[in-house]
Amino acid sequence: MAQKRYQEAIPPLQKAIRLNPDDLASTGNLAQAYMLSGNLDGGRSLLAKALEKGTFPLALNNIAYALADANVDLTDALDYAQQAVKQEEDATKKIDPTALKLADVQQMPALASFWDTLAWVHFRLGHLQLAESYLTAAWQLSQFGTIGDHLAQVDEQQHKLKAASHMYQLALATMERRLPTDRRDAIRQHVKAIDPTADLSTGPRLSHGPTDDLVDARRVKVGRVVQKSASAEFFILLAPGNKVENVSYVSGSAELEEAQPRLTNADFHATFPEGSDARVVRRGLLMCSDIIGCEFVLYPLDSVRSVN
Repeated sequence: MAQKRYQEAIPPLQKAIRLNPDDLASTGNLAQAYMLSGNLDGGRSLLAKALEKGTFPLALNNIAYALADANVDLTDALDYAQQAVKQEEDATKKIDPTALKLADVQQMPALASFWDTLAWVHFRLGHLQLAESYLTAAWQLSQFGTIGDHLAQVDEQQHKLKAASHMYQLALATMERRLPTDRRDAIRQHVKAIDPTADLSTGPRLSHGPTDDLVDARRVKVGRVVQKSASAEFFILLAPGNKVENVSYVSGSAELEEAQPRLTNADFHATFPEGSDARVVRRGLLMCSDIIGCEFVLYPLDSVRSVN
């Protein structure tokens, strides 16, 4: 599927479903493989049968994305994507910051991906402002290359060429698996068409570049907490309206536990899609220096593999 060899993906997916008929994730992938290999009717039929068994969010999301990518049945795709986002957002509202589980943290990449799917459907439908709203939130949360690529396309469609060029470069700078190699090459050519002066080199830079911008976007100024060098890790629970609902100390310099009120009042520039009531949990490192004070750096989503 990742290599876009959809026809070859069909037989093993069919076998997986025969072995486990209730595996909605494989059913969603099979429907997607049918559609992207040109068998739209087969995909629709399989999807209809799957939805009779329930509305598994991942399957709904995958099908919505497949339909949007194929640019077909967009009304259905919108319905599926909205259902998936609603279920995922509702699940985030059940996160208990006092008893945080790894599964809670692992919801965050899914939430970003579901927001991206809904945005991609809106983009196909020409709803550019809604697409931008979901993609901006998804990008801020994840910094996933594919999401940055989608946001750049929305910017370009809105004739924000400078913003589009910059976002394409940020997408390339992520250098992560969600951005296929063929798409990277296409983006490089695209950026050069928009901005012939753009520096797309991947070697060391003497000046501030896209990779630095990615890190800067995860930095939050906190002010002075202690009069010495110290560091500690925290989990932050964010809500719409740029609100910090909870701060949980994890480990590190014990004297920084007293930084929780300061972190609660910090501006994390939290962005949520229009009308969203989701919750976002992030892990990060509070670093303090006796010279420059303290700043909080959010970890990339993919790097968080524990709640301890």
